[in-house]
Amino acid sequence: MSQERIEFGEIVATDGRTAQVRMKRSSQCAACSCAGLCSPFGKDWMVVAADNTLGAAAGQKVRITYRVAGEVKASFILYIVPVFALLLGALLGSAIDPFHNTDLSAVAAGLSFVVVSFLLIRKYAAWKYGRNRSYHPRISEVLSGPER
Repeated sequence: MSQERIEFGEIVATDGRTAQVRMKRSSQCAACSCAGLCSPFGKDWMVVAADNTLGAAAGQKVRITYRVAGEVKASFILYIVPVFALLLGALLGSAIDPFHNTDLSAVAAGLSFVVVSFLLIRKYAAWKYGRNRSYHPRISEVLSGPER
């Protein structure tokens, strides 16, 4: 089940049908357990690429609408799958022992499996959501008053 969220921001640049929109981090960002990973320096703002079908120009205040779906599933995929990959890689690396040092083999294989799991997650997300434009942020209104 998907849900639609609304944010407000200001366009900093445009490129054809896409606009770079500077938005204040929302309450959803503040509540996220990974808030420090998106911006490790604690910025209050973020810049997102949004579909600009309304033809808004740089400097204009806009309303951004985007769909979210399966947050629990996404959390599972982003947290649990890499942990399983780490454990599986460490077990296989230790069993196969290509470096003739079980600790080094376990660490190298475990980290390799984690990297591969993140690459596969990224590829899956691009395949699942990248083609579907309804999941991309889009400018739904150009605001005339001050940003909310």
